[in-house]
Amino acid sequence: MSNLNRGSVTNIVQEDGLAEDYCKVTYTVNNEIDVVIRAEISTENAEKRITFTEPDAPVVSGYHFDGWDYPANVNVTKNDDGTINMTVEEGITEYTVNAKLTKRSSTTDDTPSLGYRLPYIGESTGGKNFVSDTTGNLTVNGKYQFRITSTDGHKPVMTVSNSNFTVELASRSGNDYFYVIRCAGAAGSTANVLVDGIHVVVATVGTAGVVSDTTHPFTVAQGAAYQFKLTSASRPTFTGNNANFTIAYVSNSGNDWFFKVTAAGAAGASTTFSANGVVVTTATIA
Repeated sequence: MSNLNRGSVTNIVQEDGLAEDYCKVTYTVNNEIDVVIRAEISTENAEKRITFTEPDAPVVSGYHFDGWDYPANVNVTKNDDGTINMTVEEGITEYTVNAKLTKRSSTTDDTPSLGYRLPYIGESTGGKNFVSDTTGNLTVNGKYQFRITSTDGHKPVMTVSNSNFTVELASRSGNDYFYVIRCAGAAGSTANVLVDGIHVVVATVGTAGVVSDTTHPFTVAQGAAYQFKLTSASRPTFTGNNANFTIAYVSNSGNDWFFKVTAAGAAGASTTFSANGVVVTTATIA
């Protein structure tokens, strides 16, 4: 068996605001996933195709690697820069490519049994080009912001492994992408944080564990009301830093807790709201 690059991903997506049009190619060695490539589909002379770099040749003890066995319904051509073009059929966005292996006849196996090494976070290998400013496991009280730097111009995509956290892209500056994760599960629950499908850290819910449906500043007319939905495993404490707004608990449905705030102060006055001691947003009276 080879040591496989499990989870390595090339994620090439279009610019923000455009729909993704990509194809996934899964390379397998001995029926185990080795490399997954996501490549953008382009059209040339009415032919749909993807362009990408093949994975390195796997090393499997006792076998000789004879190349990759592409599906019969695709055509593969090599480019001068070492990349390959692969045609894709309309409506088919996933393909599997198997390693062709021949068992060595010699009783002496001089093939290294360790295979090739695994990639590490941020390494420029197979398009997995990003650097995270946070690489150690962490406990999050309310929310936490990551800075993910793309080293090849692609847009890195952050995901979490379960519903204990939510994730959103907060902003971008050049090749720096700022992702915010917010606690949604019970205190002590965890989730894996991934970028382009690659594990980065484990996040643990701290004392806050609250997700608000409103996180950006907003205005409320004098005397009018606004309702927050806070998602938490237990009823959160929702407060304001002054008396410009009054706060009243309304009801709950499962893990969703509803609070109503009413503008009681003068026009132009504002209040900062917090859930379990963590700032959520600020409201101003219009």
